[in-house]
Amino acid sequence: IQPPDLETRLAILSAKADVMGVEIPDDCLNFLADRIRTNVREMEGLLNRVVTFANLYRQPLSLDLMRQALSSLSQPDKPKRHISLIEIGSAISKYYQVTLDELRSKRRDRHVVMPRQIAMWLMRQETEASLDEIGQFLGGRDHSTVMHGCDKIEAEIGRENQQLIREIASVRQAFLEASA
Repeated sequence: IQPPDLETRLAILSAKADVMGVEIPDDCLNFLADRIRTNVREMEGLLNRVVTFANLYRQPLSLDLMRQALSSLSQPDKPKRHISLIEIGSAISKYYQVTLDELRSKRRDRHVVMPRQIAMWLMRQETEASLDEIGQFLGGRDHSTVMHGCDKIEAEIGRENQQLIREIASVRQAFLEASA
């Protein structure tokens, strides 16, 4: 099987953007299609990353925004800081004033569920951990539970829930500063 050519990659990205309900300028689509040439899933992941970044910072998609969103991926000379699940869990715990044990518990109280789902989403975005690894870290949850939690947070970001977007940005800043 040959890797998809540029035209096919552009068609895939355009179709994915349509499904997401996002309009992406042609120069941005070309930038993404040119960045990843062999792995369609990775290309779609980059699209998800830039759309989420644009939603978080309430900015329209542009080449500058895309470069900013992908900047951490394009600096091979700078060692990439690997964020651990425990760092994200601790930041969530501190921000939402719930213990790490509560995040890992079977409790389904609102004051625990939302921070747990945000933790799932951030762990998925910021680490290389699989859904199973995230689920195990958060109390032995199934991968489908983690996927559901990530989807719920993604949907809220898509609805431009400004309070949630600010909370995620604050938590992200906290664990990035703590790990620096």
